[in-house]
Amino acid sequence: MVGNKSSVMQENAELRLRIRSLESKVSELEKLVRIDTMTGIGNKQAYREILEEESGRMRRDLMDGKASSEVALLFFDLDGFKKLNDTKGHEEGDAALKLFASILQSHSRKGYDVPIRYGGDEFVVIMKRGTHEAAERYAKKVADELEWYPDINASFGIATLSEAEGNADALVRMADRRMYSMKRELKGILRSE
Repeated sequence: MVGNKSSVMQENAELRLRIRSLESKVSELEKLVRIDTMTGIGNKQAYREILEEESGRMRRDLMDGKASSEVALLFFDLDGFKKLNDTKGHEEGDAALKLFASILQSHSRKGYDVPIRYGGDEFVVIMKRGTHEAAERYAKKVADELEWYPDINASFGIATLSEAEGNADALVRMADRRMYSMKRELKGILRSE
């Protein structure tokens, strides 16, 4: 009987260790689902989850009569990216995507600004507790840094969650439209002045 009890206790301990190991692996996989493998920043899945969380927070704050902090979204599109890929090759194009992602990360406030590869050569930055003015300053810093890289240029658009009335889908559409407006007006030039 004592041997059986000891054996069962040993098996239970081994099972607990395996369960912890599996939980750790599941947690790691859940993180990987939200990361763009090429650039190492968030992907569209992370984008959806974060905006859903932030728009829900904003709606709850408004319903409770609380002053809600703003959320700003920057929508970036790399200009001439297809030409870069076609003339210098996909390795150079991949390097440009990685570089742009690292520039966004370098200007992001940890825990507040979340750079995301939205798809292809499009990127967004979700600025929790970010205003339109803060987003403009962020874009200016990115523009200043892009001066060092003649092959990389970007257009951007900015929108805030309050402008979009708390609607995450409307937010990205608004920022995207503003980015394309910039692209048309300035021929896609994001350069510091």
